[in-house]
Amino acid sequence: MCFNASLAQKAEVLEKMFNAVIDIHDLKDVYFQSAFTLPYWPVLKAENSGYFQFLQWGLIPYWEKNMEMAGKIRFKTFNARLETLDEKPSYRYPADNKRCGIVVDGYFEWKEVDGKKYPYYLYMPDKSPFLLAGIWDRWVNKENKILKKNLLLPGRTSRLILSPNFCLPEQKIPMFRKSGI
Repeated sequence: MCFNASLAQKAEVLEKMFNAVIDIHDLKDVYFQSAFTLPYWPVLKAENSGYFQFLQWGLIPYWEKNMEMAGKIRFKTFNARLETLDEKPSYRYPADNKRCGIVVDGYFEWKEVDGKKYPYYLYMPDKSPFLLAGIWDRWVNKENKILKKNLLLPGRTSRLILSPNFCLPEQKIPMFRKSGI
């Protein structure tokens, strides 16, 4: 489920491709980043797609007030299933009102071969960056510090091939676009 991603593109490439400004001081080459490290990642919000913002992985619902519970919830909200989004209270409001595109140039999925799991790097054939569908929410802790979180929205596919000799038959994959939100 796309818990590991990469982004190693020049700011100029991202700005030109997505027609959006990015702060080069926040942009660092990342070749393998786990969502479990709660990284800040560049996204394009639907309502402000002219500027990349860095949001932290792990959505915390705005209504959660308990700091301990918020810490636990964020590790369970890296991904959400597109087809059940409206059924989950944590995702309902953001899905309708807070959409974003999470920019990557590839991500890792695991494939089992002869009883062993191997990571496969999936990317566009031309190695260009692309957007993964996401949602975000704003969470305010007890000290009134505002945190903005995001997560990916995998959807069902019958077949997807991003890189040579690898396809994910009948699995959940991130919804993506080459450009735009």
